[in-house]
Amino acid sequence: MTMLPAIHHKPVIRNVYRHLVAQRKHKKVAITACMRKIMTILKATVRDGRE
Repeated sequence: MTMLPAIHHKPVIRNVYRHLVAQRKHKKVAITACMRKIMTILKATVRDGRE
């Protein structure tokens, strides 16, 4: 459920979601891919010590 606001408000996540839906992926699959994408971004942020 937390991905739905992220899809609406975060441009990077929104673009990933729209790209996957345009490729005719199921919406739940696209949401799951967005969850993985945001986890990757968070891990890179922690690794690099950025905010």
